[in-house]
Amino acid sequence: MWVSRTYLKTKAPARDDRGSFAIYFARFIRAMTPLRFPAFARCPQKYRGDSHTMNRSISIVQCKTTRIRLTAHKNVGGKETLATARKKAVVRAVLAAAALAGGTSASHASDDLTGTGIGSIQAGPEASALSDHTIALGQFTTATGESSVALGAQARTESEGAVAVGLNARASGAGALAIGAGSVASENAASAFGSLATASGFVSAALGYGATARGAAAFAASAWATAMADNSIAIGTYSNGAATGAVALGAFTEAGGVNSGAFGFQATATGADSIAFGSYAKASANNSIA
Repeated sequence: MWVSRTYLKTKAPARDDRGSFAIYFARFIRAMTPLRFPAFARCPQKYRGDSHTMNRSISIVQCKTTRIRLTAHKNVGGKETLATARKKAVVRAVLAAAALAGGTSASHASDDLTGTGIGSIQAGPEASALSDHTIALGQFTTATGESSVALGAQARTESEGAVAVGLNARASGAGALAIGAGSVASENAASAFGSLATASGFVSAALGYGATARGAAAFAASAWATAMADNSIAIGTYSNGAATGAVALGAFTEAGGVNSGAFGFQATATGADSIAFGSYAKASANNSIA
């Protein structure tokens, strides 16, 4: 795709051609408005200016009065749906605006955005949208699960409905969600939020830098918190829920016994069904309370 200078400079202020990202982004948002509110896009034929067709699927019409109209329609072969064409219009617009505002080449915005799968979209060097209804945006980004979304350099999805956002993010489970650089959600319905966060248990969740949830339904929150067993909970920096049903709340706490609980700074509960309350408290015997 290419975007004409006439189109971009509609009602432009007297300043550098490239302007600022905010200005260009605002113009494109205004251009997108007709997609949801067609009535706003009406422009009498006699007032219409230049018309350009891009990639046989998107048309931009400059209105000489107050509006710019962007319409999407089927391509020559009739294989592209209106919805897919509109999605491509939005992606092209954002890419072109970012390139022009930054003073870089907008040539990448003219790349074919059609992925391998039906209704799929890809943008970026070596980006691959391989399954139906997938979106892959970013360098070396890959979306292989149906209806999955991968955003960010080297982000990757591998199962249906998965979402990976961030540099080198990975979502390989069905319905998995990985958000953050280096985040990993490798089981079905697992969620990882934060850089280097890892959720590898079924329906597990890890929130925070380096947090890890390995057990089924495990929950880890805060930097480097670890919930290693099924139904375990770890909340606090370097907290550790190491056994089934264990709960560790507080910085550097450790609940190592089955169904044990450690509450407080550096509290430790290693016995089965044991409970440790308070800073530095230790409950090492089964069914003990400290």
